[in-house]
Amino acid sequence: MRSLLFFLLSLPVLLMAQQTNDQNKSLSSDPDSVIYTMVQEMPQFGINNNDLQKFISEESKIKTSPTRTQNSINVFVQVIIEKDGSVTFDKIVKGDDKKKKYNKEAQRIAENMPDWSIGRMDDIKPVRVAIMFPIWFIE
Repeated sequence: MRSLLFFLLSLPVLLMAQQTNDQNKSLSSDPDSVIYTMVQEMPQFGINNNDLQKFISEESKIKTSPTRTQNSINVFVQVIIEKDGSVTFDKIVKGDDKKKKYNKEAQRIAENMPDWSIGRMDDIKPVRVAIMFPIWFIE
């Protein structure tokens, strides 16, 4: 009786686990379309962490700050670093809903970015990686 009760109580969990495995298989059927958020070797812009903010500052038509300030308008951009290092704009994760010009400028900056170093999985395989970064505009 106990084993039957245990089986009946475990059945929904087993079914959900099987369904999750089936979903993962269908997602991984096209490995070229998988976008990772964390990989062993993350893509990098330039040589050091300051290079990204330097590019943003030089490319922007609106004044920016290398760090967040009390008066800054914060826009968070997500891009996809492709297998060849090229950049594809994905979305504005958080922007300024009142002044859309900051969101548009952040998108324009992302669309004009040069290539990044590629992301790698298993130390060999180049993969697509989603990267999010802030742009701090100053009014």
